[in-house]
Amino acid sequence: MRYLFARRRLSIYLLLAACVGIAYIADRIVFAQETKATLAQAHQRAVFYSLSLESTLARYESLPKVISFEKKMGALLDNPGDAVAQQAANQYLRAVQVTTGSRVAYLIDADGLTLASSNWDKPDTFVGQNYTFRPYFRDALQFGQGRFYGLGTTSHEAGYFLATSIRTPAGTRGVIVVKISLSEFESALSQ
Repeated sequence: MRYLFARRRLSIYLLLAACVGIAYIADRIVFAQETKATLAQAHQRAVFYSLSLESTLARYESLPKVISFEKKMGALLDNPGDAVAQQAANQYLRAVQVTTGSRVAYLIDADGLTLASSNWDKPDTFVGQNYTFRPYFRDALQFGQGRFYGLGTTSHEAGYFLATSIRTPAGTRGVIVVKISLSEFESALSQ
């Protein structure tokens, strides 16, 4: 009888050990599946955000080039001290900024001095600021286009800067810059 009782006890222990083992294996399988599903979902989200960012940037990609063809920009570059030409350029840049929803648009001469800006009438105006040190300005002068994401030195707001040089047979005359805010996009990413 003792032998039978010991055998029964051993069988119960083995059964319990098998149950614990099966539960552990099942837990590992479920954990692996959930991890795989979470990673797949994260990958889908990353692809979505990447495409959204590309779409947002593509909307503004040609804007500096289009602005560079505006005669008001050339007129101001020809006569940087002309108040009438400057006001016409400022107003044009403001209209572009408002229409497109960009953060700011501005014209910089080849020496880095901002001659006109869509925010000409604001306390943090870019007019009169020198941006020779900014990577987007240097790249636009050297390569025709510049791109940069960073903190604005005047506004202290993060943004994406798109720049295009204004070139003539005589050389580069200036650079058109459009800054777009990605704050809505960044907010969506943080959530």
